[in-house]
Order: sequence, then C-alpha cells, then structure tokens
Amino acid sequence: MLVGLVQNEHGDVVAHFDHTNFWHANQARREDAGYTLQDASYNLLVHLKPGRYVVKVAVADLLANIAGTFVRYFNVPEKLPSKFLVSSLVLSNHSVAVENPRNEADPDKRNYDNPSDSVHRMADDAAGDPLVVEGRRLVPAVSRGFANTSQLTMFLRVYPRTDDGFPENWKMTGILQNASGKAIASVPATVVIPNPGESGFAVVCSFELSKFKLAEGKYRAELQMLRSGEKQPFYFRGEFAISGDASQNSWSEDAQP
Repeated sequence: MLVGLVQNEHGDVVAHFDHTNFWHANQARREDAGYTLQDASYNLLVHLKPGRYVVKVAVADLLANIAGTFVRYFNVPEKLPSKFLVSSLVLSNHSVAVENPRNEADPDKRNYDNPSDSVHRMADDAAGDPLVVEGRRLVPAVSRGFANTSQLTMFLRVYPRTDDGFPENWKMTGILQNASGKAIASVPATVVIPNPGESGFAVVCSFELSKFKLAEGKYRAELQMLRSGEKQPFYFRGEFAISGDASQNSWSEDAQP
C-alpha cells in the first residue's frame, strides 16, 4: 500500500498519488531478514503557487506488517533566484520508450506489479514529464549502484534567464572521477532544445563504463557548465558505486556553483 501527498504550509493537501511509477524490474531482487527489497521510483508533477510545501510518502506491506515513511520539505520561490537555476542531477543506466508522454497516468490502465517496465505518472494535463528526452524516459538509479559493464547517463534540466545566453555561450562537459576527484574521462554534454510548451533545456551525456575497467568502489559523476568569458564553472556532482551487486550500493549528491 502506498499513500503519498503534498501539503502547503497550512497543512492543506494540494496533490496526492497512490501508485508506484516504476518498479526496477531489470534489477535482481534481494533478501533482507526474509523480506524482499526492490527499488522503485515515484514521479508527481503539479503546478504550485509560491510558498513552502512538504512531500509525505508512506509505504506498507500489509501481509508482513512492515511500513516505512519519507518526508521532504521544499520551497517554491516568488520569483526565479538570481543564480543559475538547474534541476537535481540524475544518474541512470536504463530508459524506456514513451509513446504518449502527456497522458501516461490513465487510472484505468494502472499496472501495480509493473512486470514490463511500464511507467505511470500523475500530472497536470499541461505538464510534460521532465525525465523524458527525445521520446525516452530516463529511469533514475535509486541506489546509484552500477555494474562496471553498464552505461551511465548523467542528466539535468537547465531553466535559464533570458540574459544567460544559454546554451550558445556555454560549454558543458561530463566528467567521470574516482573517489578522490581525479578525472578518469570526460565527454561533451548534449543540450536538447525543449519543444514548444516544454520547460527547461535537457543536458545529457553518457559513459560506457566497460571502457574503463573500473574496480569496485566509490566514484563521482560531474557535469560542469562554464559560461563564455568566465573562469569559474557551475558543477553538479553525484556519487555512485561500482560493485558486483550494484543494487546494494548507497549514494549521495552535491551541487555547487
């Protein structure tokens, strides 16, 4: 059983969701004290007025009598901040085709078991899925654990101001680093221009990890964005792990101008 909601600072419910978008069926399930663990993703899109909000999620296995909760506070500003506005960095090794990205959340066609990697989404009718790039939806690696033979894709969305000169006056680079920050490889990042009605420029780049013969351990994926004429780049960084059982790794992230 899943119950999720978004509340404003007065406690009013402004959005809710009650199903899982994506079970990571391509990952091997694992056992912990007799209980099956499996990663899942949730995606809720809703237009919010400026203010302070909280996301609350509760998940329960009614047969095993096991439950868990998650709470996250966030703010919607009155106006865009003066700094460069960029989404969180997403790391992924998997994507699924999206035939109808603006109408995926048909309540009559929900598949709660999701055996075929289908994707469900709840959203305003006018909202496009921010994880969809050129007809495919990137599935975030929840645990940020990867096999050293997989493809690692770095992705974020940029919401520039008119005077930022984006993307013409910017150089964007994806960098693969070891735990100490030493560069292993770098590639130019691709900017995908949004279609009419979409919001934000998608910035994406991929590494074929098999080329680097990475040993087990912790690594960093970093996107650097440097404006023409400036020396200090914006960088957006996520840690990930290489392991024989990638599904059991944990992760953290950081972003700094």
